[in-house]
Amino acid sequence: MRQIFRRALNQITQIPSLAFAAALSLWVATLLLGAILLVQHTVTTWSQQLTSHRSLMVYFAPEVEQNHAEKLRQRLASLQGVDRVLLYSPEVLEKQLAPLLGNEFLPDGSAKQLLTFAAEVYATEPSQLHNIAAEITYWHEVEEVDDAEELFLRLQHVEQLLRILSIGFEVLIAVVAMFIISMTVSLALYAQRDKLAIEKLIGASDGFILLPLLIESTMLAGVGTSLALMSLRLSWHFSAKYFSLRLVQTGLLWPTFFSWREGMMLCFVIWLIALMGTWIGAFHHLRNSE
Repeated sequence: MRQIFRRALNQITQIPSLAFAAALSLWVATLLLGAILLVQHTVTTWSQQLTSHRSLMVYFAPEVEQNHAEKLRQRLASLQGVDRVLLYSPEVLEKQLAPLLGNEFLPDGSAKQLLTFAAEVYATEPSQLHNIAAEITYWHEVEEVDDAEELFLRLQHVEQLLRILSIGFEVLIAVVAMFIISMTVSLALYAQRDKLAIEKLIGASDGFILLPLLIESTMLAGVGTSLALMSLRLSWHFSAKYFSLRLVQTGLLWPTFFSWREGMMLCFVIWLIALMGTWIGAFHHLRNSE
């Protein structure tokens, strides 16, 4: 077994450019497949969050003042299906929007000009939000009702579209990665054709030649997937810092990175792609060399 591992390492060191090309293709394949999984995971998580969302935002007309806004809050609280109502003044809304839009968009004293009183209405059940929104939409004191229904419908359409497109992209990425690996293996075997011919003459079987290549592919797949997962994790961390505050107004939370089981499954898929590409390239070369 040590000799097999030694032969696999020798093949990597003898033609480092081909080993680098194989590892790079596996790294790119892992990045692309991981990105597709993360996009699907994000859209699914947001759809679930919106499904369980229990509140909607009601923005009052500009002429509504403090006393009138408080009466409207009490009126909203008396509606059927309403659990509680939180009232927000323009100054409070300005403080919430400042980190999202930047101070240059909300200069001092602009709160009374750009923002109005608003109320966040919590329903006892998420299914009652639509009825509550329909009842208060036509109040003359209400300027806008945001129940995130439009966003939910868009996410549902995006989720359905992603399910269809992701299958095609995943198959395409797998085929391209296997093709690159198979060509890399064929080139590596062609570069060592004289050595392989001597080994065949002294009785070496196809399995004797193929096994070190499979071990080499496993090693390169491990390197490529590890680096790709680290890159994805760092990108996800910085994306979470950037988008978390900007999602506050939608009521959505930035989802967590996919679980270690999903990461292991991704590594397993990349490993299978590497093995299949290696086997195809080796089989093609060995059959043509006979």
